[in-house]
Amino acid sequence: MFAAASKRAQAEKGPAMEAKTAQAVKGGLTPLWVAKLGNGLCSAVGGGDLLAAATADGVAFLNSADGAVASKCDDDGLDDVPNVLAFASKGHVIHCGDDGCVRVVSVAGALVQTHEIKEPAAEGKRPRTAPIDHAVAVSGAAFAAAAGRVVHSCRLTEGAAGAFALEHALQLEAPVRAMCAAPPGEESWAYAIAFSSFVQLVTKGAGEVVGRLSSERLLKSLSPAGHWLAAAATDGTVDLWDIAGEADLASLAEDPSTIAPRPADHVLRAYCGSDGAAIGWRSDGGAFAISGKRAAVFDFTGANNPHPYRPKGVAPTAPGQPDSVPRICMSDAVSRVAWAPPKRRLAGASSGIGATLAALNDALAENLNSSELATVSDDGVVRLWDPHSPPLRKGGNGNPAEPHKMKPQFYTFVTHDAAHPSEEAKKPAALVWLRADAVAVGYFCGDVVAWRVEERL
Repeated sequence: MFAAASKRAQAEKGPAMEAKTAQAVKGGLTPLWVAKLGNGLCSAVGGGDLLAAATADGVAFLNSADGAVASKCDDDGLDDVPNVLAFASKGHVIHCGDDGCVRVVSVAGALVQTHEIKEPAAEGKRPRTAPIDHAVAVSGAAFAAAAGRVVHSCRLTEGAAGAFALEHALQLEAPVRAMCAAPPGEESWAYAIAFSSFVQLVTKGAGEVVGRLSSERLLKSLSPAGHWLAAAATDGTVDLWDIAGEADLASLAEDPSTIAPRPADHVLRAYCGSDGAAIGWRSDGGAFAISGKRAAVFDFTGANNPHPYRPKGVAPTAPGQPDSVPRICMSDAVSRVAWAPPKRRLAGASSGIGATLAALNDALAENLNSSELATVSDDGVVRLWDPHSPPLRKGGNGNPAEPHKMKPQFYTFVTHDAAHPSEEAKKPAALVWLRADAVAVGYFCGDVVAWRVEERL
């Protein structure tokens, strides 16, 4: 396909960067390793001890501890850069491209299966093929992928390493615009898909639609946490639904499509150039961040930090509910956001040394980088933030003489940052936390760079 060939040529040549140098202001990140893969790295995803990276030459699996290449797959079917790369199980990734095929690659470096997604053919015509732009791993060694208006859900078959079987197929009335998997522990639905002005919650197995939500905007990304589902639009607006009980209600209907779609419970805006391209929740669900000209964070802890432009006479935000006053990370052109995984807590008892360990646990959770946010800018500089700790500068956009028209914000500042070791501006392709104290950036030039995140009091 011409589109695939064009993408490969661009990947091999590498995108041009206007800036010649990249500015790291704070520093403080210690390089762990640099892996040079070459030929247009376009995507990287973490999977435990391994990091999978897709280039124009195939898929490479790196040891996350030292960056050594554990295995490679350079099969001819992988010679076009994918739109989506994701771990579908501990031992397999899916590689999804413009030709409408999902290719299953084992961590041993073998292409084990190819699955094609096409619209049913009209009478007298060939089946229509669309690029696979969205795919997510679903619990239980399964995945769901969308090509245009068609969604397929597949699962790993028993006794056949790397073989996937089709569970269900959905035909929608409009192309899929965003997709996400259900959060861990959620049993009533498996994945969500956004298309047209709707979001649908779908089960594994038979693929029943057990929830329908509505938006007034063109959605670009979906992300769940607990009972919340956040959907970011192209204009930076975030629709937020409390979906607790949504699936139970939908399952009572004989025809789920007859359920009236439910509008968002909250509509949030950061007013800082958010673009909706990337959105992610903190590991404990206490906040989410959205990408854009500047990353924005919305708090769910109920802290209600004092702000002069908070609405008067309005009850404080309860824990677990979104604070309408965003926290803005003071950095330009944030293309990706990622929260650190939770830190390991020390085991202990209720007295003696155990009590000391418990107190240290609390210190770790409160002070030692326990909820740090990573962002990467268009020039490849990775920055770390702690948007829930002071100092927070209070500000707002608008005329202070008309406070009711102000758009209030908190401003937070970078704690650590680092540029590509060459100190040149490099276009980023991926941002991945390897563990709670290590973060990595994949660059289009073919490098993957990992840095150690030092704990601090």
